[in-house]
This record gives sequence, structure tokens and C-alpha cells, in this order.
Amino acid sequence: MGRRLYFNSSGVSDQIQSRQVVTADSPWFCGHFPDQPVFPGVGVLDLLHSHLMNGSSSLHPGAWSLHHVRFRKPVLPNEELRLSSAPTDHKGFLHAFRVRAADGHDATVCEGTFAFDGPGFADVIPPMPDPGAPPDLEVERFIPHRDRMKLVDGIIKVDQRQCIVSTRVRDSWPTALGNDVSSIITIELIAQASAVLDGWNTRAGSPDKGWPMLVGVRKAMILCERMRVGQRLSITANQRVDSRNYKVFEGMVLADTRLIATATIQAVDSGAKGGSWATN
Repeated sequence: MGRRLYFNSSGVSDQIQSRQVVTADSPWFCGHFPDQPVFPGVGVLDLLHSHLMNGSSSLHPGAWSLHHVRFRKPVLPNEELRLSSAPTDHKGFLHAFRVRAADGHDATVCEGTFAFDGPGFADVIPPMPDPGAPPDLEVERFIPHRDRMKLVDGIIKVDQRQCIVSTRVRDSWPTALGNDVSSIITIELIAQASAVLDGWNTRAGSPDKGWPMLVGVRKAMILCERMRVGQRLSITANQRVDSRNYKVFEGMVLADTRLIATATIQAVDSGAKGGSWATN
């Protein structure tokens, strides 16, 4: 990926600071998007997760969650980012973070909270979906992602309320390391399943309608640190809010029959064909 990390502990409330160059050859840009390269929101979250794990000796791999994440500015190739975080509880399990553009304007790119080893993970056991017969549809009709960033393979079920898609974990995914893939990419899987659902409801009759853009993660829970290459996944997305151009989707990811991630994401319509799903 060609990224460079610089860490510094400020000594104020155990704040961690780092700088990150998002180079144009990053795999996150491969197919996101073919004519408009934009660093995905989940890519920013992956940088933040590494920022926290590398900068704090008190954190260890395991289950974690995200809360009240807002994406406020798109990240383009070769941009440099300033990452900062600080614990907000005495045990060091909650970390508020902010990402800013290091271009002199100090504009906020992303902000929110990471929670490690938080309560409630074992309580999230939704019912298994009943997909029924798979429709004869191509994913490419409904999402702009291509190449390495087209993560979902097939549509199992889709109607006005719910979409279920499938895929297999691949070593070409941006968070792959050897035979494992970081589970943070499940947020992008839920975003792409949500984009299929939105496309089914809106783009079939309006092919020039813009793509929805990810603007927030209200809450996400990642129940395992890594996934195995070759593992079969099913991703379910349900639309909860559709108010003008603002939308809220809830999703979950199953590995075989085991729940590994849930997320509630927020999106707005881009208003122009070729806009992005996970942009800002």
C-alpha cells in the first residue's frame, strides 16, 4: 500500500497521534471507483484501527465496536491524513477519534468512537434469514464497485425491504494478510449489500440516478478479529429509513451460520451518476 505511519504520544490524556499518506497505488482505490478514485470510508476506519492497535499497549485483538461515526470529507489519492485519538473512560476501552486532512486547512475527514471489549456482544444473535430461490440478477447492475473493491459476488434475495448477497473471502481484498482478512471489511460488505437494496428500489426505473454515499456508521459490532480466505459469507441488509435523500440501513454478516458483524449505516443520495457509495 505504500503507507507511512508516524506515532507520537502527546502525554495529554494518553492521546495518540499519527500521520498517514494514502498513496495512489493503495488496493482500496482499485475499483473504488473506475472513473473517480476515492478512498473508501472503511479504509479510513482500517487506518484508525491500526492507529489504535499500534499506538496503545493496553489494547489487544478481539471484538470491538464503532459508535456515531461521521464521514465529512472525501479522501483522494496521495492525500496525507492526521489521525488522533484519546481514551474517554478510565479503563481505556472507549477511544474518541478524529481524522483531519494534513493540507493546511485541517478539515475533518472522519470522527467517532471505537469501543474495545464492550458489553453486549454475545447478546446479538439475530434469526437466520430464509433466502428462498436466488434471483437471476447481476450485482454490477446495482453497485459502481469494480475490480478488487467489488466484494459481493451474487444476489441470493432482494425485494423492497431486504437484500441478501453472498461472497467468498478473498486474498485480493485490501485488508488481507496471508490467509486471513481483517474483519473490519465487513462494514464495506454491509454497505455494498445496502447499495444493492437501494439500487433495486430506485435505479431500476431511473438508470441515471446517482449512487448513495456513506456518511455515517451509527453503530457497528465486529465479533471476530479476522476471517479465513475462502470462507463463505452471506450479508443481509434491511432499509430502516428512507426520507427524501437520507437513508438508514441495518445489516449483518454471517460466516457459514455464525454471526460475525452487524452495522447500522447512514447514506445520502449523491445526485449525480457516478457518485460513490463509501465516499464521505
